[in-house]
Amino acid sequence: MAKFEKRTEAHKLRCSGKSIKEIAERLGVAKSTVSLWCRDLQLTKQQEEYLKKRMYEAGHAGRMAGAKAMRQQKKERMMVAKQNAACLLGEIQVRERLFLGLGLYWGEGVKTDQSTTAFVNSDSRSVYFMKCWFAEFFDVDEGQFNPYIFIAESHKNREMTIKKFWAKELRLPVEQFRKCIYLKQQHKKKYENRESYYGTLSLRIKKSTNIKYQVLSMLEQMKGGF
Repeated sequence: MAKFEKRTEAHKLRCSGKSIKEIAERLGVAKSTVSLWCRDLQLTKQQEEYLKKRMYEAGHAGRMAGAKAMRQQKKERMMVAKQNAACLLGEIQVRERLFLGLGLYWGEGVKTDQSTTAFVNSDSRSVYFMKCWFAEFFDVDEGQFNPYIFIAESHKNREMTIKKFWAKELRLPVEQFRKCIYLKQQHKKKYENRESYYGTLSLRIKKSTNIKYQVLSMLEQMKGGF
């Protein structure tokens, strides 16, 4: 009788939307037993939809919990990485800042003899570092900086927003920026990050021929060491 009663209860629970696992735990029997009991049970369309909804919600909850755990792990790993970085680097001295700037210019600076001194990048923090670098090591006055922004022509309606972004990041007056240089697009695809994209900035320096020669000479000296 006990087995018959449990089977009847399993049917009721299944029809109410309980999962095989939940029924097995409540009745204290194996999941395979519950599955066998409910194998031939005919559910209404509404009952089937309800079960599917509960299964989806349970899966979604599991995915959310997993994502949360991954975010926490990432946060902890980044914290450890920052602590290790602080120990490895210590306080960055003048000579180290000089070499850091030279390395950045080696990768992203204009190096042809006919061009003006300029650093080109889309990362505002890198550009700001180089602005400070030129001021520190070459006595470049803020008025000598001549910033140009390169961005796709689909952003024309955002010109002032883009200029204000770079002006704030570089601590320069917006009036000091030249007109944006718009690049033609072969494809009209729209991207999700459109409103947070600010193009690439060319931080040019007026009357900087001697600075360019000095930077290029130091880069040659560095290359000779490899």
